[in-house]
Amino acid sequence: MYAHAKQEDKPSASFSTSTDETRNDDKALIAKQARRILLPGYIQTYQQAFHYIYQVHGLESYNELWSALSDKIPLNSTQLITPQHMEAIADFIVTRELISRKIYTRTTPSDIPIDVAEIRRYLQKIPVNVLEKAFSFGQVLTATNDNITNHPRMNKYKHFTPRGWPAGTTLESLSGMGAPGKVAMEGTHPDETIIALSKNSAGGWSLAGGHSATNLVLHEYGHAIDRSFGEKGLMGPKGTGEAGDFLSRRESFIAAWKRDLSNTPPDSHDNYYWQGGSSGGAEEAFAEGFSDLYLQSNARNWPNIKSYIENKMKSIK
Repeated sequence: MYAHAKQEDKPSASFSTSTDETRNDDKALIAKQARRILLPGYIQTYQQAFHYIYQVHGLESYNELWSALSDKIPLNSTQLITPQHMEAIADFIVTRELISRKIYTRTTPSDIPIDVAEIRRYLQKIPVNVLEKAFSFGQVLTATNDNITNHPRMNKYKHFTPRGWPAGTTLESLSGMGAPGKVAMEGTHPDETIIALSKNSAGGWSLAGGHSATNLVLHEYGHAIDRSFGEKGLMGPKGTGEAGDFLSRRESFIAAWKRDLSNTPPDSHDNYYWQGGSSGGAEEAFAEGFSDLYLQSNARNWPNIKSYIENKMKSIK
């Protein structure tokens, strides 16, 4: 009886074999993801992966990875890394390099050495399929110092007051401009988003102030997505404008926008995103909904707008 009981307590050979096969499968998946980012395929632990990120991709990538993922992935642990976490690390590095190739700097005076890490950090919150499609449409992003008119293309608009702005308010007060598409001003690039950064008290570079968006980078890039995907992607059925019009002018978005904002009181902060039911209000609501969705701030209680944007972005191949 005792011998029989002991025999029952032994793990079966089939269970042991299954465990070994699972671990071997995991090792193969981990090696595949490691090689995507030029790391050795024999990585086993989180600590090893993080160490090789530093060796292969440098201190800046190492620090940005820690800042972005250390609250979700135990990067400094000696435990065995999971295939899912190795894939997340690889995705981060691949996306970072993809973004880095599309960020430029143009300043006044020229050649100010701006650190664009803050811009890259927020762009990485956008799904990679959306970024890849935007880049395939020619979208680029340029960092400048303090306000958008320090970009050399924008110098001549320093004292320009756009239609509808309060008297005395000029583009010199603007810290970001989403790629304008077909409404680009003379001498500017239709596929260029401009983001201003300013020196902070610690001597580093931070996103410039002077805006009310949940996030400057995501809001302005939301404008770029709205315009370029609408004009060049011809996504979904025609809206209120011609084929190829902005996504924020499509009937499906207008319906979502009205459900969320048509009852906005005139004295509410959200009134900027309604603007009396104008196309300008819809454009701003699209950009801010995009920002709030991917920042995950939940500052904007706009379920229909954010659902529209999320579903539209998921449909991108």
